[in-house]
Amino acid sequence: MIVAGLMFATMGVFVKLGAEHFDAAELAFYRNFASLIFVGALVAVRGGSLKTTHGTAHFVRGLTGSISLIGYFYAMTQLPLATAQTLNYTSPLFLAITTVVVLGEKFSEAGSSPPLHWVSSAWRSSCSPRSMAARKRWR
Repeated sequence: MIVAGLMFATMGVFVKLGAEHFDAAELAFYRNFASLIFVGALVAVRGGSLKTTHGTAHFVRGLTGSISLIGYFYAMTQLPLATAQTLNYTSPLFLAITTVVVLGEKFSEAGSSPPLHWVSSAWRSSCSPRSMAARKRWR
């Protein structure tokens, strides 16, 4: 987990630096192209194949993943890095809301209590007098 966090932080720094010369779509292309080279080499070394019977599903997943990555990189180029990362970490909350609205999912009582508790805890801690004083110091 520490290495993954370090790698994501490094990617964020490189996206911020690259934003001076490239737009978000170009940065996403270069990142995906590097991943393609890495995965292609890994498959070749192991003697595998990229042949699949789920071509449409892979295409849809790749398309939505690319759009998400472009949006994420755009947020990193336009917002402070900490804000963009915070928004990225809230994606599970947005996913839960989307599954209710779009897919009609229903939360059980046991399943709905912890997320509501987490949101209310985060809200309380961000609005506490101590938190507000810290924000004023950093302005």
